Amino acid sequence: MNKRKNLSDRERQEIYEALLSRSVNGKLKRRTTTIVANLFDVNRCYVQSIWRTAKECLAAGVPVDITCKRKKIVVARRLALIWLELQQYL
Repeated sequence: MNKRKNLSDRERQEIYEALLSRSVNGKLKRRTTTIVANLFDVNRCYVQSIWRTAKECLAAGVPVDITCKRKKIVVARRLALIWLELQQYL
């Protein structure tokens, strides 16, 4: 089993494009996610998560955004901590 990696946004985009090229009318054949996961040396569940996120964006009618959400959470926490430190000095 492959260890879960923290992929860059570009790698996530490449995985999505690989899935998209193998899809037929928006549907994936059996074992497609396993094949793509092996190509990029990532866990199958990670590839499935990227595909699920893309499908949810399309269903909502918004542009597909498969960027990593983890870094946005870290920045928000960091800003909250900076704000609390500033309030102590005011």
